[in-house]
Formats: sequence, C-alpha cells, structure tokens
Amino acid sequence: MKKTSKGSSFLSSVVGVFTGSSTQKAMKKAQQTRARIQQTQHRPSPSEAEHPFRAAEIVVDDCACDAVKPLAGTRFLMDEVPHLPVRECTSRKCTCVYLRHPDRRNVFDIRRAQYSTRTNAYTAVGNPERRASLGRRADDAPLSQLL
Repeated sequence: MKKTSKGSSFLSSVVGVFTGSSTQKAMKKAQQTRARIQQTQHRPSPSEAEHPFRAAEIVVDDCACDAVKPLAGTRFLMDEVPHLPVRECTSRKCTCVYLRHPDRRNVFDIRRAQYSTRTNAYTAVGNPERRASLGRRADDAPLSQLL
C-alpha cells in the first residue's frame, strides 16, 4: 500500500475520516434531529385538536384500478383514511387523490326552537326538561354550558 506523508496507509486515513470525532458529532446531531422530527409528527396539530371529526374521501380518475373504485366517494374520518396507493393497486402511477372535508358539526347550530311556545308550555306544566345535550355524541357540550 502507498504510504502517506504521515506514515500511515491511505486506507487508514480514509477510515479515519469516517470515524473522526467531527463525523460522530454530525451523526449524533442527525439522530437528535430525527428524534425531534418524529416527536413532532405524532403531535396533533391545533386544527386536529379542535376539529376531531374532519373527513376525507378518495377521488379517482376514469382510469383508476378496480381495487380503489369501491372506496371512491366514501367519506372516512381522518384517522381511518386508507393510504394511497392501496396495496392491491395495479396502476404504475397512482393518480388517486384525497379530497378533504371540514368538520360538519357546529356548536352554535341549534336547529330546534329553544324558546318556542310549545317548549315553554311543556316545562311550565311541571314536566322536566329532557334535552340534555346539543347532539347525540357523548362529547357534545350540554346546553347549559353554552348559555
């Protein structure tokens, strides 16, 4: 082997470049950066925390494969959306895309008549108020908390 000016072989000098302290520092910094990115990827964004019932549907072209056609037009919650391309996809380049939909629930959209004569008459004769919440979901806020 050819000796370098310092008396060591060329191969050992190349190995020294990859095992030097500066390379180890760079690798350690890269690992820390990777760990930080992974931690931030698992945190829900503010919009996800505020709107947990956002949805998405799969939009397909005319040339879509048979594996994805049954899923087209079906709304999925964001946590349940299948990944694209689906495993059974036969297309070389999948052209299917997601169409996102906002949360359709609105806290202030109360469709029943709160102060109608009929509602007031029912409770005026001694019947208890049977409406406990805004909707059928367990996480909806009770009406008394909004007023």
